[in-house]
Amino acid sequence: MKKVLIYGVGSLSNRGCEALVNSTIAQIDKNVSISLASFDYENDKEKVSPRVTKVINHYLNKESDFDDETRKKIECFKSIKFDYNNYESVYQRDVVKEIENSDLCIHIGGDNYCYGSNEWMYFINDKAHELGKKTVLWGASLFDEITDLQLIEDLKKYDLLMLREKISYNAVKRFIDEDKLLLVPDPAFSLKTTKVKMDSWYRGRKVLGLNLSPLTIKTDDNYNSIIKFIDYILNKTDYSISLIPHVTFESVSDMIILNRLKNDYLDNERVFLERTDYNCNQVKYVISQCDMLIVARTHASIAAYSTFVPTLVIGYSIKSRGIAEELFGNYKNYVLPIEELSSENLISYFEYIDSNKNYIKNKLIEQMKNIGSEAASLYSKMKERLEYLDKNHICDRTKCSACGACVNICPKGAIKLEKNSEGFLYPVIDQDKCINCGACKKKCPVLNNKSFDDKFVKCYDAKSKNSDIRMKSSSGGIFSHLALEFIHNDGIVYGVTMDNMKAKHVRVSSEKELIKILGSKYIQSNVGFVYKEVLGDLDNGKKVLFSGTPCQIMGLKSFLKKGYSNLYCVSVICHGVMSDLFWRKKSKVLKNIMILMLLI
Repeated sequence: MKKVLIYGVGSLSNRGCEALVNSTIAQIDKNVSISLASFDYENDKEKVSPRVTKVINHYLNKESDFDDETRKKIECFKSIKFDYNNYESVYQRDVVKEIENSDLCIHIGGDNYCYGSNEWMYFINDKAHELGKKTVLWGASLFDEITDLQLIEDLKKYDLLMLREKISYNAVKRFIDEDKLLLVPDPAFSLKTTKVKMDSWYRGRKVLGLNLSPLTIKTDDNYNSIIKFIDYILNKTDYSISLIPHVTFESVSDMIILNRLKNDYLDNERVFLERTDYNCNQVKYVISQCDMLIVARTHASIAAYSTFVPTLVIGYSIKSRGIAEELFGNYKNYVLPIEELSSENLISYFEYIDSNKNYIKNKLIEQMKNIGSEAASLYSKMKERLEYLDKNHICDRTKCSACGACVNICPKGAIKLEKNSEGFLYPVIDQDKCINCGACKKKCPVLNNKSFDDKFVKCYDAKSKNSDIRMKSSSGGIFSHLALEFIHNDGIVYGVTMDNMKAKHVRVSSEKELIKILGSKYIQSNVGFVYKEVLGDLDNGKKVLFSGTPCQIMGLKSFLKKGYSNLYCVSVICHGVMSDLFWRKKSKVLKNIMILMLLI
Protein backbone atom coordinates (compact mmCIF):
# COMPACT_ATOMS: atom_id res chain seq x y z
CA MET A 1 0.00 0.00 0.00
CA LYS A 2 1.52 3.26 -1.14
CA LYS A 3 -1.24 5.71 -0.21
CA VAL A 4 -3.58 5.66 2.80
CA LEU A 5 -6.56 7.92 3.46
CA ILE A 6 -7.61 8.39 7.09
CA TYR A 7 -11.12 9.81 7.21
CA GLY A 8 -13.91 10.49 9.69
CA VAL A 9 -11.71 12.76 11.84
CA GLY A 10 -13.95 15.02 13.90
CA SER A 11 -11.42 17.51 15.23
CA LEU A 12 -7.92 17.31 16.61
CA SER A 13 -9.16 19.72 19.33
CA ASN A 14 -10.70 16.53 20.67
CA ARG A 15 -7.63 14.99 22.31
CA GLY A 16 -9.20 11.55 21.97
CA CYS A 17 -9.56 11.96 18.23
CA GLU A 18 -6.02 13.33 18.10
CA ALA A 19 -4.76 10.35 20.12
CA LEU A 20 -6.47 7.93 17.74
CA VAL A 21 -5.00 9.68 14.70
CA ASN A 22 -1.47 10.12 16.05
CA SER A 23 -1.17 6.60 17.48
CA THR A 24 -2.37 5.22 14.13
CA ILE A 25 -0.02 7.34 12.03
CA ALA A 26 2.90 6.26 14.23
CA GLN A 27 2.32 2.65 13.08
CA ILE A 28 2.05 3.26 9.33
CA ASP A 29 5.10 2.37 7.26
CA LYS A 30 7.38 5.35 6.60
CA ASN A 31 7.20 4.92 2.83
CA VAL A 32 3.40 5.27 2.81
CA SER A 33 1.85 8.60 1.84
CA ILE A 34 -0.91 9.62 4.29
CA SER A 35 -3.84 11.95 3.65
CA LEU A 36 -6.39 12.91 6.27
CA ALA A 37 -10.00 14.08 5.93
CA SER A 38 -11.28 16.26 8.77
CA PHE A 39 -14.55 17.90 9.73
CA ASP A 40 -12.52 20.68 11.41
CA TYR A 41 -10.35 21.45 8.41
CA GLU A 42 -9.24 25.00 9.24
CA ASN A 43 -8.04 23.97 12.68
CA ASP A 44 -6.64 20.55 11.87
CA LYS A 45 -4.57 21.52 8.85
CA GLU A 46 -2.37 23.48 11.28
CA LYS A 47 -2.22 20.78 13.96
CA VAL A 48 -1.81 17.62 11.93
CA SER A 49 1.24 15.36 12.16
CA PRO A 50 4.14 16.12 9.77
CA ARG A 51 3.64 12.59 8.39
CA VAL A 52 0.39 13.73 6.75
CA THR A 53 1.03 14.97 3.23
CA LYS A 54 -2.47 16.28 2.56
CA VAL A 55 -5.43 17.44 4.65
CA ILE A 56 -8.89 17.32 3.06
CA ASN A 57 -12.08 19.03 4.14
CA HIS A 58 -14.97 16.65 4.76
CA TYR A 59 -17.13 19.65 3.87
CA LEU A 60 -16.25 21.65 0.78
CA ASN A 61 -16.86 25.00 2.44
CA LYS A 62 -18.82 26.72 5.14
CA GLU A 63 -22.41 26.92 3.94
CA SER A 64 -22.21 30.73 3.95
CA ASP A 65 -19.62 30.48 1.16
CA PHE A 66 -21.89 28.56 -1.21
CA ASP A 67 -23.63 30.23 -4.12
CA ASP A 68 -27.43 30.44 -4.19
CA GLU A 69 -27.87 27.36 -6.36
CA THR A 70 -25.73 25.17 -4.12
CA ARG A 71 -27.41 26.57 -1.01
CA LYS A 72 -30.76 25.51 -2.44
CA LYS A 73 -29.34 22.00 -2.88
CA ILE A 74 -28.33 22.00 0.78
CA GLU A 75 -31.79 23.03 1.91
CA CYS A 76 -33.32 20.35 -0.30
CA PHE A 77 -30.91 17.80 1.09
CA LYS A 78 -31.67 18.77 4.69
CA SER A 79 -35.41 19.21 4.54
CA ILE A 80 -36.63 16.59 2.10
CA LYS A 81 -34.50 13.48 1.86
CA PHE A 82 -30.98 12.17 1.66
CA ASP A 83 -29.87 12.64 -1.95
CA TYR A 84 -26.53 11.04 -2.88
CA ASN A 85 -25.99 13.33 -5.87
CA ASN A 86 -26.55 16.49 -3.85
CA TYR A 87 -24.52 15.08 -1.00
CA GLU A 88 -21.46 14.50 -3.16
CA SER A 89 -21.60 17.89 -4.87
CA VAL A 90 -22.14 19.79 -1.63
CA TYR A 91 -20.18 17.92 0.99
CA GLN A 92 -17.87 15.02 0.21
CA ARG A 93 -16.54 15.72 -3.29
CA ASP A 94 -12.91 16.21 -2.24
CA VAL A 95 -13.00 13.09 -0.07
CA VAL A 96 -14.27 11.01 -2.99
CA LYS A 97 -11.47 12.36 -5.19
CA GLU A 98 -8.95 11.34 -2.55
CA ILE A 99 -10.49 7.86 -2.28
CA GLU A 100 -9.89 7.44 -6.02
CA ASN A 101 -6.17 8.09 -5.47
CA SER A 102 -5.78 5.92 -2.36
CA ASP A 103 -5.02 2.23 -1.90
CA LEU A 104 -6.57 1.94 1.56
CA CYS A 105 -9.24 3.99 3.34
CA ILE A 106 -9.15 3.86 7.14
CA HIS A 107 -12.28 5.13 8.88
CA ILE A 108 -11.06 6.33 12.27
CA GLY A 109 -14.25 4.92 13.68
CA GLY A 110 -14.16 5.63 17.39
CA ASP A 111 -17.86 5.82 18.05
CA ASN A 112 -18.88 7.76 14.91
CA TYR A 113 -21.77 5.37 14.29
CA CYS A 114 -23.25 5.97 17.74
CA TYR A 115 -24.58 9.47 17.19
CA GLY A 116 -27.41 8.80 14.77
CA SER A 117 -26.17 10.76 11.73
CA ASN A 118 -24.71 8.02 9.56
CA GLU A 119 -25.49 9.22 6.01
CA TRP A 120 -22.01 10.60 5.36
CA MET A 121 -20.47 7.28 6.47
CA TYR A 122 -22.81 5.25 4.28
CA PHE A 123 -22.05 7.54 1.34
CA ILE A 124 -18.25 7.36 1.68
CA ASN A 125 -18.30 3.60 2.25
CA ASP A 126 -20.51 3.14 -0.83
CA LYS A 127 -18.17 5.23 -2.97
CA ALA A 128 -15.05 3.40 -1.78
CA HIS A 129 -16.82 0.08 -2.39
CA GLU A 130 -17.84 1.13 -5.92
CA LEU A 131 -14.26 2.17 -6.66
CA GLY A 132 -12.91 -1.17 -5.42
CA LYS A 133 -10.84 0.39 -2.63
CA LYS A 134 -10.04 -1.44 0.57
CA THR A 135 -11.79 0.00 3.62
CA VAL A 136 -11.17 -0.61 7.32
CA LEU A 137 -13.26 0.52 10.28
CA TRP A 138 -10.57 1.30 12.83
CA GLY A 139 -10.69 1.36 16.64
CA ALA A 140 -14.47 1.35 16.71
CA SER A 141 -17.27 0.87 19.18
CA LEU A 142 -20.85 0.33 18.02
CA PHE A 143 -23.84 -0.95 19.99
CA ASP A 144 -24.93 -3.67 22.42
CA GLU A 145 -27.30 -4.92 19.74
CA ILE A 146 -27.61 -4.03 16.06
CA THR A 147 -31.03 -4.12 14.38
CA ASP A 148 -30.72 -1.36 11.76
CA LEU A 149 -30.60 -3.16 8.40
CA GLN A 150 -28.99 -0.19 6.63
CA LEU A 151 -26.21 -0.14 9.22
CA ILE A 152 -25.69 -3.90 8.87
CA GLU A 153 -25.41 -3.62 5.08
CA ASP A 154 -22.96 -0.74 5.47
CA LEU A 155 -20.75 -2.64 7.92
CA LYS A 156 -20.65 -5.61 5.55
CA LYS A 157 -19.01 -3.41 2.91
CA TYR A 158 -15.86 -2.88 4.96
CA ASP A 159 -13.00 -5.23 4.11
CA LEU A 160 -12.15 -5.37 7.82
CA LEU A 161 -13.69 -4.17 11.09
CA MET A 162 -11.29 -3.61 13.99
CA LEU A 163 -13.39 -3.39 17.16
CA ARG A 164 -11.99 -2.30 20.49
CA GLU A 165 -14.28 -4.19 22.88
CA LYS A 166 -16.27 -7.43 23.04
CA ILE A 167 -19.72 -5.86 23.40
CA SER A 168 -19.52 -4.41 19.89
CA TYR A 169 -17.68 -7.46 18.57
CA ASN A 170 -20.41 -9.84 19.75
CA ALA A 171 -23.13 -7.61 18.31
CA VAL A 172 -21.44 -7.49 14.89
CA LYS A 173 -20.40 -11.12 14.54
CA ARG A 174 -24.05 -12.16 14.20
CA PHE A 175 -24.06 -10.58 10.75
CA ILE A 176 -20.49 -10.52 9.49
CA ASP A 177 -17.98 -13.27 8.76
CA GLU A 178 -15.54 -13.42 11.67
CA ASP A 179 -12.66 -13.49 9.19
CA LYS A 180 -13.49 -9.82 8.63
CA LEU A 181 -13.48 -8.96 12.35
CA LEU A 182 -10.61 -8.25 14.71
CA LEU A 183 -11.02 -7.67 18.44
CA VAL A 184 -8.13 -5.36 19.31
CA PRO A 185 -7.22 -2.67 21.85
CA ASP A 186 -7.83 0.97 21.04
CA PRO A 187 -4.70 2.20 19.21
CA ALA A 188 -4.42 5.08 21.70
CA PHE A 189 -3.23 2.60 24.33
CA SER A 190 0.09 2.86 22.51
CA LEU A 191 0.22 6.69 22.52
CA LYS A 192 3.48 8.02 23.94
CA THR A 193 3.52 10.65 26.68
CA THR A 194 5.33 13.94 26.22
CA LYS A 195 6.65 15.36 29.47
CA VAL A 196 5.65 18.91 30.35
CA LYS A 197 6.64 21.15 33.21
CA MET A 198 3.79 20.76 35.68
CA ASP A 199 2.32 23.81 37.35
CA SER A 200 3.69 24.41 40.85
CA TRP A 201 0.16 23.80 42.15
CA TYR A 202 0.78 20.01 41.86
CA ARG A 203 3.79 20.06 44.16
CA GLY A 204 3.22 17.99 47.30
CA ARG A 205 -0.45 17.30 46.53
CA LYS A 206 -2.49 14.13 46.32
CA VAL A 207 -4.36 14.77 43.09
CA LEU A 208 -7.75 13.58 41.86
CA GLY A 209 -8.05 14.42 38.17
CA LEU A 210 -11.58 15.32 37.09
CA ASN A 211 -12.66 15.43 33.43
CA LEU A 212 -16.27 16.24 32.59
CA SER A 213 -18.07 16.99 29.36
CA PRO A 214 -21.37 18.53 28.24
CA LEU A 215 -22.30 15.07 26.98
CA THR A 216 -22.51 13.86 30.58
CA ILE A 217 -23.45 16.97 32.56
CA LYS A 218 -26.63 17.91 30.75
CA THR A 219 -28.95 19.00 33.54
CA ASP A 220 -28.86 21.07 36.72
CA ASP A 221 -29.35 17.84 38.68
CA ASN A 222 -26.22 16.39 37.04
CA TYR A 223 -24.25 19.52 37.83
CA ASN A 224 -25.46 19.68 41.43
CA SER A 225 -24.41 16.05 41.89
CA ILE A 226 -20.88 17.01 40.82
CA ILE A 227 -20.88 19.97 43.21
CA LYS A 228 -21.92 17.77 46.14
CA PHE A 229 -19.26 15.23 45.19
CA ILE A 230 -16.52 17.88 45.02
CA ASP A 231 -17.62 19.20 48.42
CA TYR A 232 -17.29 15.67 49.77
CA ILE A 233 -13.76 15.34 48.35
CA LEU A 234 -12.68 18.70 49.80
CA ASN A 235 -14.27 18.14 53.20
CA LYS A 236 -13.75 14.42 53.76
CA THR A 237 -10.53 13.49 51.93
CA ASP A 238 -7.01 14.82 51.47
CA TYR A 239 -7.31 14.94 47.65
CA SER A 240 -6.98 18.14 45.66
CA ILE A 241 -8.85 18.34 42.37
CA SER A 242 -7.33 19.12 38.96
CA LEU A 243 -9.97 19.94 36.34
CA ILE A 244 -8.53 18.46 33.13
CA PRO A 245 -10.05 19.38 29.72
CA HIS A 246 -9.77 16.72 27.03
CA VAL A 247 -11.97 18.22 24.31
CA THR A 248 -11.82 21.93 23.47
CA PHE A 249 -13.77 21.84 20.20
CA GLU A 250 -16.15 24.74 20.66
CA SER A 251 -19.61 23.18 20.51
CA VAL A 252 -18.79 20.24 22.82
CA SER A 253 -15.87 21.70 24.80
CA ASP A 254 -15.22 20.32 28.26
CA MET A 255 -14.53 23.93 29.27
CA ILE A 256 -18.29 24.60 29.23
CA ILE A 257 -18.49 22.57 32.45
CA LEU A 258 -14.98 22.99 33.83
CA ASN A 259 -15.02 26.81 33.69
CA ARG A 260 -18.30 26.81 35.56
CA LEU A 261 -16.84 24.53 38.24
CA LYS A 262 -13.71 26.65 38.59
CA ASN A 263 -15.82 29.77 39.03
CA ASP A 264 -17.85 28.04 41.75
CA TYR A 265 -14.61 27.16 43.58
CA LEU A 266 -12.65 30.27 42.67
CA ASP A 267 -11.51 30.88 46.24
CA ASN A 268 -10.57 27.28 46.96
CA GLU A 269 -6.89 26.70 46.25
CA ARG A 270 -7.43 22.92 46.25
CA VAL A 271 -9.30 23.17 42.92
CA PHE A 272 -7.14 23.85 39.87
CA LEU A 273 -8.07 24.30 36.20
CA GLU A 274 -5.52 22.86 33.77
CA ARG A 275 -4.41 24.50 30.56
CA THR A 276 -6.26 23.94 27.28
CA ASP A 277 -3.29 24.14 24.89
CA TYR A 278 -1.69 20.76 25.60
CA ASN A 279 -1.73 18.20 22.78
CA CYS A 280 -2.88 14.61 23.37
CA ASN A 281 0.60 13.38 24.30
CA GLN A 282 1.03 16.18 26.83
CA VAL A 283 -2.43 15.73 28.33
CA LYS A 284 -1.61 12.06 28.75
CA TYR A 285 1.47 13.02 30.76
CA VAL A 286 -0.61 15.35 32.99
CA ILE A 287 -3.11 12.52 33.56
CA SER A 288 -0.26 10.14 34.41
CA GLN A 289 0.74 12.44 37.30
CA CYS A 290 -2.66 12.10 39.01
CA ASP A 291 -3.21 9.65 41.87
CA MET A 292 -6.73 8.89 40.65
CA LEU A 293 -8.95 10.00 37.79
CA ILE A 294 -12.68 10.47 37.27
CA VAL A 295 -13.46 11.04 33.60
CA ALA A 296 -16.23 11.35 31.05
CA ARG A 297 -14.06 11.18 27.93
CA THR A 298 -13.12 7.67 26.81
CA HIS A 299 -9.63 8.54 25.65
CA ALA A 300 -8.92 10.35 28.88
CA SER A 301 -9.63 7.01 30.57
CA ILE A 302 -7.36 5.22 28.06
CA ALA A 303 -4.59 7.72 28.84
CA ALA A 304 -5.07 6.90 32.53
CA TYR A 305 -5.32 3.13 32.14
CA SER A 306 -2.19 2.98 30.00
CA THR A 307 -0.22 4.96 32.61
CA PHE A 308 -1.58 2.80 35.48
CA VAL A 309 -3.81 5.47 37.07
CA PRO A 310 -6.87 4.04 38.92
CA THR A 311 -9.87 5.46 37.08
CA LEU A 312 -13.64 5.80 37.35
CA VAL A 313 -15.49 6.51 34.11
CA ILE A 314 -18.81 8.33 33.93
CA GLY A 315 -20.09 6.34 30.98
CA TYR A 316 -22.51 7.53 28.31
CA SER A 317 -22.00 4.76 25.71
CA ILE A 318 -20.94 1.13 25.48
CA LYS A 319 -17.33 2.00 24.72
CA SER A 320 -16.55 2.79 28.38
CA ARG A 321 -18.24 -0.39 29.58
CA GLY A 322 -16.62 -2.50 26.89
CA ILE A 323 -13.09 -1.21 27.50
CA ALA A 324 -13.37 -1.58 31.28
CA GLU A 325 -14.66 -5.12 30.82
CA GLU A 326 -11.65 -5.98 28.66
CA LEU A 327 -9.31 -4.74 31.39
CA PHE A 328 -10.99 -5.93 34.58
CA GLY A 329 -13.33 -8.73 33.50
CA ASN A 330 -16.37 -6.58 34.36
CA TYR A 331 -17.26 -2.91 34.41
CA LYS A 332 -19.49 -2.91 37.51
CA ASN A 333 -17.17 -0.95 39.81
CA TYR A 334 -15.29 0.98 37.15
CA VAL A 335 -18.02 2.63 35.08
CA LEU A 336 -20.85 4.73 36.52
CA PRO A 337 -23.59 4.94 33.85
CA ILE A 338 -24.68 8.50 33.21
CA GLU A 339 -28.28 7.45 33.90
CA GLU A 340 -27.24 6.59 37.47
CA LEU A 341 -25.23 9.76 38.10
CA SER A 342 -25.85 11.12 41.61
CA SER A 343 -23.63 12.45 44.36
CA GLU A 344 -24.29 9.31 46.41
CA ASN A 345 -23.28 6.99 43.58
CA LEU A 346 -20.24 9.09 42.74
CA ILE A 347 -19.05 8.90 46.33
CA SER A 348 -19.69 5.16 46.51
CA TYR A 349 -17.80 4.44 43.25
CA PHE A 350 -15.00 6.79 44.27
CA GLU A 351 -14.60 5.01 47.60
CA TYR A 352 -14.33 1.65 45.84
CA ILE A 353 -11.62 2.91 43.48
CA ASP A 354 -9.80 4.70 46.29
CA SER A 355 -9.81 1.72 48.65
CA ASN A 356 -8.70 -0.67 45.85
CA LYS A 357 -6.26 1.62 44.07
CA ASN A 358 -3.21 -0.56 44.72
CA TYR A 359 -4.96 -3.61 43.29
CA ILE A 360 -6.20 -1.59 40.30
CA LYS A 361 -2.78 -0.10 39.66
CA ASN A 362 -1.11 -3.52 39.73
CA LYS A 363 -3.84 -4.96 37.51
CA LEU A 364 -3.24 -2.20 34.95
CA ILE A 365 0.53 -2.71 35.07
CA GLU A 366 0.02 -6.40 34.31
CA GLN A 367 -2.54 -5.77 31.56
CA MET A 368 -0.49 -3.12 29.79
CA LYS A 369 2.40 -5.54 29.24
CA ASN A 370 0.38 -7.06 26.40
CA ILE A 371 -2.15 -4.36 25.54
CA GLY A 372 0.43 -1.64 24.92
CA SER A 373 2.47 -3.72 22.49
CA GLU A 374 -0.65 -5.10 20.80
CA ALA A 375 -2.08 -1.60 20.36
CA ALA A 376 1.22 -0.51 18.79
CA SER A 377 1.10 -3.26 16.16
CA LEU A 378 -2.47 -2.86 14.87
CA TYR A 379 -1.44 -1.61 11.44
CA SER A 380 0.71 -4.72 10.95
CA LYS A 381 -2.17 -6.93 12.13
CA MET A 382 -4.49 -5.16 9.74
CA LYS A 383 -2.17 -5.75 6.79
CA GLU A 384 -1.76 -9.42 7.72
CA ARG A 385 -5.51 -9.94 7.92
CA LEU A 386 -6.16 -8.10 4.65
CA GLU A 387 -3.51 -10.24 2.96
CA TYR A 388 -5.11 -13.36 4.45
CA LEU A 389 -8.53 -12.29 3.18
CA ASP A 390 -7.12 -11.55 -0.27
CA LYS A 391 -5.60 -15.01 -0.34
CA ASN A 392 -8.56 -16.91 1.10
CA HIS A 393 -11.55 -14.95 -0.21
CA ILE A 394 -11.96 -14.97 -3.96
CA CYS A 395 -14.37 -12.04 -4.06
CA ASP A 396 -16.21 -9.84 -1.58
CA ARG A 397 -18.42 -12.20 0.37
CA THR A 398 -21.25 -9.67 0.44
CA LYS A 399 -21.44 -10.12 -3.35
CA CYS A 400 -20.61 -13.83 -3.64
CA SER A 401 -23.56 -15.98 -4.68
CA ALA A 402 -21.68 -19.31 -4.46
CA CYS A 403 -22.17 -19.71 -8.21
CA GLY A 404 -19.44 -22.39 -8.19
CA ALA A 405 -17.33 -21.13 -11.10
CA CYS A 406 -14.25 -21.05 -8.87
CA VAL A 407 -14.85 -24.59 -7.59
CA ASN A 408 -15.11 -26.02 -11.07
CA ILE A 409 -12.20 -24.12 -12.63
CA CYS A 410 -9.61 -24.89 -9.93
CA PRO A 411 -7.03 -27.27 -11.50
CA LYS A 412 -6.04 -28.72 -8.11
CA GLY A 413 -9.48 -29.14 -6.56
CA ALA A 414 -8.42 -26.76 -3.82
CA ILE A 415 -11.78 -24.97 -3.57
CA LYS A 416 -15.01 -26.26 -2.14
CA LEU A 417 -18.28 -24.71 -1.05
CA GLU A 418 -18.82 -24.72 2.70
CA LYS A 419 -21.55 -23.27 4.89
CA ASN A 420 -21.18 -20.23 7.13
CA SER A 421 -22.95 -19.80 10.47
CA GLU A 422 -26.19 -18.88 8.67
CA GLY A 423 -26.07 -21.94 6.42
CA PHE A 424 -25.10 -20.11 3.21
CA LEU A 425 -22.46 -21.60 0.94
CA TYR A 426 -19.17 -19.83 0.30
CA PRO A 427 -15.98 -20.99 -1.43
CA VAL A 428 -13.19 -22.07 0.92
CA ILE A 429 -9.62 -22.49 -0.35
CA ASP A 430 -7.32 -25.26 0.88
CA GLN A 431 -4.03 -23.36 0.91
CA ASP A 432 -2.03 -26.60 1.00
CA LYS A 433 -3.41 -27.48 -2.43
CA CYS A 434 -3.57 -23.95 -3.86
CA ILE A 435 -0.87 -23.11 -6.43
CA ASN A 436 -1.85 -19.41 -6.71
CA CYS A 437 -2.62 -19.75 -10.41
CA GLY A 438 -5.38 -17.15 -10.15
CA ALA A 439 -7.84 -19.15 -12.25
CA CYS A 440 -10.59 -18.71 -9.66
CA LYS A 441 -10.37 -14.92 -9.76
CA LYS A 442 -10.15 -14.85 -13.56
CA LYS A 443 -13.44 -16.77 -13.79
CA CYS A 444 -15.30 -15.09 -10.90
CA PRO A 445 -18.33 -13.25 -12.38
CA VAL A 446 -18.23 -10.70 -9.55
CA LEU A 447 -14.61 -9.73 -10.09
CA ASN A 448 -14.98 -9.62 -13.86
CA ASN A 449 -18.27 -7.72 -13.95
CA LYS A 450 -20.07 -10.46 -15.83
CA SER A 451 -23.68 -9.65 -16.63
CA PHE A 452 -26.47 -10.89 -18.84
CA ASP A 453 -27.19 -9.53 -22.28
CA ASP A 454 -30.43 -7.62 -21.69
CA LYS A 455 -31.61 -7.66 -25.30
CA PHE A 456 -34.87 -9.61 -25.10
CA VAL A 457 -36.42 -10.63 -28.39
CA LYS A 458 -39.82 -11.94 -27.32
CA CYS A 459 -41.66 -12.73 -24.14
CA TYR A 460 -44.31 -15.44 -23.74
CA ASP A 461 -46.82 -16.29 -21.06
CA ALA A 462 -47.67 -20.00 -21.15
CA LYS A 463 -48.62 -23.06 -19.16
CA SER A 464 -48.79 -26.78 -19.86
CA LYS A 465 -52.07 -28.24 -21.10
CA ASN A 466 -51.20 -31.45 -19.25
CA SER A 467 -52.77 -31.20 -15.79
CA ASP A 468 -50.53 -33.98 -14.43
CA ILE A 469 -47.42 -32.03 -15.42
CA ARG A 470 -48.84 -28.83 -13.93
CA MET A 471 -49.50 -30.57 -10.60
CA LYS A 472 -45.91 -31.83 -10.42
CA SER A 473 -44.54 -28.40 -11.26
CA SER A 474 -44.56 -24.98 -9.61
CA SER A 475 -44.97 -22.49 -12.43
CA GLY A 476 -47.16 -23.93 -15.14
CA GLY A 477 -44.98 -26.87 -16.13
CA ILE A 478 -43.24 -25.28 -19.14
CA PHE A 479 -39.82 -26.45 -17.94
CA SER A 480 -41.07 -30.06 -18.09
CA HIS A 481 -41.91 -29.70 -21.78
CA LEU A 482 -38.56 -28.10 -22.54
CA ALA A 483 -36.72 -30.83 -20.63
CA LEU A 484 -38.66 -33.64 -22.33
CA GLU A 485 -37.87 -32.15 -25.73
CA PHE A 486 -34.14 -32.32 -24.96
CA ILE A 487 -34.28 -35.82 -23.45
CA HIS A 488 -36.30 -37.22 -26.38
CA ASN A 489 -33.62 -35.86 -28.74
CA ASP A 490 -30.66 -37.42 -26.95
CA GLY A 491 -29.98 -34.23 -24.94
CA ILE A 492 -29.03 -33.71 -21.31
CA VAL A 493 -30.85 -31.66 -18.67
CA TYR A 494 -29.34 -30.16 -15.52
CA GLY A 495 -31.53 -28.97 -12.65
CA VAL A 496 -31.94 -28.94 -8.90
CA THR A 497 -33.09 -31.81 -6.74
CA MET A 498 -33.69 -32.11 -3.00
CA ASP A 499 -31.60 -34.62 -1.08
CA ASN A 500 -32.17 -34.84 2.69
CA MET A 501 -33.58 -31.27 2.65
CA LYS A 502 -30.52 -30.00 0.78
CA ALA A 503 -30.68 -28.59 -2.73
CA LYS A 504 -28.08 -29.63 -5.27
CA HIS A 505 -27.63 -29.64 -9.03
CA VAL A 506 -27.80 -33.00 -10.82
CA ARG A 507 -27.56 -34.38 -14.36
CA VAL A 508 -30.67 -35.94 -15.90
CA SER A 509 -30.63 -37.98 -19.13
CA SER A 510 -33.93 -39.91 -19.04
CA GLU A 511 -37.64 -39.17 -18.70
CA LYS A 512 -37.77 -41.38 -15.61
CA GLU A 513 -35.18 -39.23 -13.81
CA LEU A 514 -36.88 -35.96 -14.71
CA ILE A 515 -39.23 -36.10 -11.72
CA LYS A 516 -36.23 -35.40 -9.45
CA ILE A 517 -35.77 -31.85 -10.73
CA LEU A 518 -39.38 -30.73 -11.17
CA GLY A 519 -40.81 -28.04 -8.91
CA SER A 520 -39.21 -24.94 -7.44
CA LYS A 521 -36.66 -25.11 -4.64
CA TYR A 522 -36.43 -21.92 -2.61
CA ILE A 523 -33.08 -22.56 -0.98
CA GLN A 524 -29.48 -22.18 -2.12
CA SER A 525 -28.35 -24.99 -4.40
CA ASN A 526 -24.86 -26.46 -4.32
CA VAL A 527 -23.66 -26.79 -7.93
CA GLY A 528 -20.73 -29.00 -6.89
CA PHE A 529 -18.72 -29.97 -9.99
CA VAL A 530 -21.72 -29.94 -12.34
CA TYR A 531 -20.15 -27.32 -14.62
CA LYS A 532 -17.41 -29.83 -15.49
CA GLU A 533 -20.09 -32.35 -16.43
CA VAL A 534 -21.85 -29.74 -18.56
CA LEU A 535 -18.55 -28.97 -20.33
CA GLY A 536 -18.02 -32.68 -21.03
CA ASP A 537 -21.49 -33.05 -22.54
CA LEU A 538 -21.09 -29.92 -24.65
CA ASP A 539 -17.70 -31.03 -25.98
CA ASN A 540 -19.25 -34.39 -26.86
CA GLY A 541 -21.81 -32.60 -29.02
CA LYS A 542 -24.77 -33.12 -26.69
CA LYS A 543 -27.49 -30.51 -26.49
CA VAL A 544 -27.65 -29.30 -22.89
CA LEU A 545 -30.50 -27.58 -21.03
CA PHE A 546 -29.26 -26.01 -17.79
CA SER A 547 -31.65 -24.63 -15.19
CA GLY A 548 -30.56 -22.43 -12.30
CA THR A 549 -30.56 -18.97 -10.81
CA PRO A 550 -29.16 -16.09 -12.89
CA CYS A 551 -25.98 -16.19 -10.78
CA GLN A 552 -25.48 -19.89 -11.43
CA ILE A 553 -26.03 -19.47 -15.17
CA MET A 554 -23.49 -16.66 -15.22
CA GLY A 555 -21.13 -18.87 -13.19
CA LEU A 556 -21.50 -21.63 -15.79
CA LYS A 557 -20.95 -19.26 -18.72
CA SER A 558 -17.94 -17.73 -17.00
CA PHE A 559 -16.48 -21.20 -16.39
CA LEU A 560 -16.85 -22.33 -20.00
CA LYS A 561 -13.87 -21.50 -22.19
CA LYS A 562 -16.04 -20.40 -25.12
CA GLY A 563 -19.63 -19.95 -26.20
CA TYR A 564 -21.54 -23.10 -27.14
CA SER A 565 -24.43 -23.12 -29.61
CA ASN A 566 -25.65 -26.41 -28.08
CA LEU A 567 -26.11 -24.84 -24.59
CA TYR A 568 -29.55 -23.61 -23.57
CA CYS A 569 -30.28 -22.06 -20.20
CA VAL A 570 -33.46 -21.65 -18.19
CA SER A 571 -33.18 -18.99 -15.50
CA VAL A 572 -35.58 -18.83 -12.57
CA ILE A 573 -36.73 -15.34 -11.61
CA CYS A 574 -34.75 -14.95 -8.41
CA HIS A 575 -35.16 -12.46 -5.57
CA GLY A 576 -32.52 -14.14 -3.45
CA VAL A 577 -32.52 -17.55 -1.77
CA MET A 578 -32.71 -18.74 1.80
CA SER A 579 -30.19 -21.14 3.29
CA ASP A 580 -31.07 -24.76 3.98
CA LEU A 581 -30.34 -24.11 7.68
CA PHE A 582 -33.11 -21.51 7.76
CA TRP A 583 -35.36 -23.80 5.71
CA ARG A 584 -34.90 -26.71 8.12
CA LYS A 585 -35.69 -24.53 11.11
CA LYS A 586 -38.81 -23.12 9.50
CA SER A 587 -39.90 -26.56 8.30
CA LYS A 588 -39.59 -27.90 11.84
CA VAL A 589 -41.72 -25.05 13.16
CA LEU A 590 -44.38 -25.61 10.48
CA LYS A 591 -44.38 -29.35 11.17
CA ASN A 592 -44.96 -28.74 14.88
CA ILE A 593 -47.78 -26.30 14.11
CA MET A 594 -49.45 -28.86 11.87
CA ILE A 595 -49.16 -31.53 14.58
CA LEU A 596 -50.74 -29.15 17.10
CA MET A 597 -53.57 -28.36 14.68
CA LEU A 598 -54.24 -32.07 14.18
CA LEU A 599 -54.28 -32.62 17.94
CA ILE A 600 -56.72 -29.75 18.41
